[in-house]
Amino acid sequence: MARATPAEYLRNYHGMYFMDLTLERAILIDMRLYVSGSDLHPDFGRVMQAVLPFCTAGSSTGSASLQLDPAKVGALLAKTGGSLGAAQVDTEGTWSVPSLKRAYMGRGSPQEVFDATRLAIYAGVTNLTDASTYITKTFGQDCNAFVGNYLGLSPMIGIGYYCEKWRPPNEGGETGAAGKVSVCPPIGDVARIETGDIFVVYGDRDARGLPYRHIGLVGSFTPGAPRPVAAKPGAKPGTPAPPPVVSSGMLSKVEWGAAGGWDTHCSAETPIEFVVGTRAPWPPGEPAVYSPITDEKLQAIYGKTARLYFLSTAAIRAAYQPRTSQIAGRTDL
Repeated sequence: MARATPAEYLRNYHGMYFMDLTLERAILIDMRLYVSGSDLHPDFGRVMQAVLPFCTAGSSTGSASLQLDPAKVGALLAKTGGSLGAAQVDTEGTWSVPSLKRAYMGRGSPQEVFDATRLAIYAGVTNLTDASTYITKTFGQDCNAFVGNYLGLSPMIGIGYYCEKWRPPNEGGETGAAGKVSVCPPIGDVARIETGDIFVVYGDRDARGLPYRHIGLVGSFTPGAPRPVAAKPGAKPGTPAPPPVVSSGMLSKVEWGAAGGWDTHCSAETPIEFVVGTRAPWPPGEPAVYSPITDEKLQAIYGKTARLYFLSTAAIRAAYQPRTSQIAGRTDL
């Protein structure tokens, strides 16, 4: 199966219908919020409070999963006052509590958001008519959550973990792949930048003391023609000129750095210039190319010397697919 490009994966967040065979309804997902941090949306608690009394024994907000009890569905629907029939409630699927938490803290994959919405419908927090509006007003992402979901690792991985060999986050359980993530090597040759690689904004240190300010995905890249390289100062007469190198191109970025729709999160290809022959400013200082950030508004956020560095995700893309649902026993996605 061919791996989705970043733009193809982004479509799942913007204007994609997900069909639910139990509810007999297609629900539109159009997520637009920018949500950063680890705070749970209040609706997670509301949903859990409504459904837990009607789940099988052992289900709780601290358990790995929960399942609705078929014998209690009628009582659940009577309490929530919804218009659903008992046959429209999924009692066969096992619902992953960590998945639900990720959705409600702005880190869910599109499928996790879809499943969280289904449970919110059962709980009476929203309904079939308003489900799409509920998604748009409730769920979101931030930059590293979107990248982690696309790469198929974990949306909990911080930007710096893609650059330096820090201790990986202990995500554990169903997203244990996060603990196996390897540092992505910086790209030292412009011509080697590929769709699906990542770019990192390296700038002034933030409040936490970290220079890794933003991360996104290469939507597409067309390298420019090789350019002559000036001879090094002091080179002896007759020394062969260095071979031409690629130092420009056309770049499309797919990123979740702000609230908005498709046009905010996916750019058209625009010209980009690179500085070549340098090294990454983080250990161990491998060869790297970068593009200076010249936009004054971005400089005001990230610093006047902020740069875009590019990292190869080829090994990750070969090993993992973009994240989908963590709910077991489902056949309708």
